[in-house]
Amino acid sequence: MALETKQQSGKKFNIKIALFVIIAILFVVATAFFSTSYIEFAPYNEHEVIEYPQNVLSSQPQGHLKNELFAFIDIPLKTTADTKINFSELGLNTVKYTADFLFIKNTASQTIEIVDTTKPIIQFAEDSLTGGQISYIAYDNYDGDITDQVETEIKNGIEFFTITDSSGNTAVEAKVVDISQVPKPIITVNSTNVVRLKLNEEYTPPTFSAADALGEDLTAEVVVEGSVDTSANGRYTIKYTVTDQFGKTTTVKRLVIVGNDTLDTSHIDKNTKVIYLTFDDGPGPYTEILLDVLKKNDVQATFFVVNSKYNHLLQRISEEGHAIGAHTFSHVYSDIYSSKEKYYQDLNNIQSVIKEYTGSETKLIRFPGGSSNTVSKKYCPKIMTELSQELTEQGYAYFDWNVDSGDASFSKTAEDVYNNTISAISKKKQAVVLQHDTKLFSIQAVDDIIKWGKQNGYVFLPLTEESPVVHHSIYN
Repeated sequence: MALETKQQSGKKFNIKIALFVIIAILFVVATAFFSTSYIEFAPYNEHEVIEYPQNVLSSQPQGHLKNELFAFIDIPLKTTADTKINFSELGLNTVKYTADFLFIKNTASQTIEIVDTTKPIIQFAEDSLTGGQISYIAYDNYDGDITDQVETEIKNGIEFFTITDSSGNTAVEAKVVDISQVPKPIITVNSTNVVRLKLNEEYTPPTFSAADALGEDLTAEVVVEGSVDTSANGRYTIKYTVTDQFGKTTTVKRLVIVGNDTLDTSHIDKNTKVIYLTFDDGPGPYTEILLDVLKKNDVQATFFVVNSKYNHLLQRISEEGHAIGAHTFSHVYSDIYSSKEKYYQDLNNIQSVIKEYTGSETKLIRFPGGSSNTVSKKYCPKIMTELSQELTEQGYAYFDWNVDSGDASFSKTAEDVYNNTISAISKKKQAVVLQHDTKLFSIQAVDDIIKWGKQNGYVFLPLTEESPVVHHSIYN
């Protein structure tokens, strides 16, 4: 009996030892587990941008229990936010997220930005006109009804409706109110007006685009006519034509010259005798007469143009291979030279006119009054110095002249223009001649000037961006 009791006591002792060992092991394991456990957050966008009126995040901080010793452990944890995101108002929301497991805890922050980049909508009544007025409403997905904020402007037979919401998103709609005043569509051809190629040189057709006065893309509607044979000397005309929804048609042309031609400048150097005829202030009432003279003599010139009621002649000037330069839109010195901003505004305006009729802007410029003018001094000191530098840096080529025909001052007759011009040319290898195609007597001298030039070994060329620079001294 005593032996049995002793055996039972031994078993109980062994069980206690075993339990103690198990508890000790569990304690060690638990200590190791908790001392090497941590909470990390799955990758998420720390700055989330939400487009109003969406209310769902693409990602949020999600806590996971991890362990340094046991890599297989990955336990998702409930993550709580300290604030509720306000999806109904634009702006920033900063949210702090917390995940915990017993006494292990970690936090993460996320910035949610609610934005509105959607343009407002202008809707017109089906009849479009009510009592002589165009009926419409304007609605924004965030601001609601903003009809009373619509601004209207009538320009070139088109009424433009502009609305900007509180986030700065702008929508513009247009309605034609007078078809007779709507401008023709614009074709933009990405090449110079005259393209020169050597024999057998590859011709790459330029890219182009077209749009009507409402901004509708008409590129797919452009009809291209003409081809270029680079194996034969000659002049090839490529014609681009498009008609808009109002039945208005625009045509622009590009002249491609292949091989030997009076316009081929590959042989021109500083010893070549060249006359660059340039004409300011047109097109005008006598420009067509001048173009006929130039065409008869197979001579190309350069026209530094202004805005006038003869703008349609820009198309013929371009199509016949002459160079077009920007002179001025208004030719009002007190406005143009009142500031650099005003000058650039004037330049952009005349560039728009040139592009409308020729399909491209120009990099050739002649300052009103020339770069040496001093009248600009009383409006904006140093403006000529700054403009001449800036425009050159922007890739423009500005040209003055080294031969003055005097047709705007001391010359009063065609004979005066002829004598003054050839006298000055004869002293130069390369002459940039200033004339005005708004002066009939000056144009009447051109035929004789061309004859004299050819008889005396000169070639006639239009100016290009690569032509020899003729700059005056700048005094402002």
